[in-house]
Amino acid sequence: MRRVGLSEVVGGLGVAKLHSLMPDIMATATRTDISAHVRDGYIMMFIYLPLVFTDDFLPYVGPIIPTILKVPTFLLIDGFVKLCLFPDVM
Repeated sequence: MRRVGLSEVVGGLGVAKLHSLMPDIMATATRTDISAHVRDGYIMMFIYLPLVFTDDFLPYVGPIIPTILKVPTFLLIDGFVKLCLFPDVM
């Protein structure tokens, strides 16, 4: 639930903060010079941020798809489970 909490903190800061943070989040999620668990934490935010920002997250869906496609299968399964649990939100 920690990543949900971080996404909710960003949500509390507002859409403008999302727009200012997303370039850094997307860049860090694609870095290969950091630990995998750190990178995976950033990638998992791509699952939780849409739950918080709903339509305001739509501009980022296309740009994050290449990064998500590089994610290990178990993380994708986790994301799909959440999509099934919250289909109206995502």
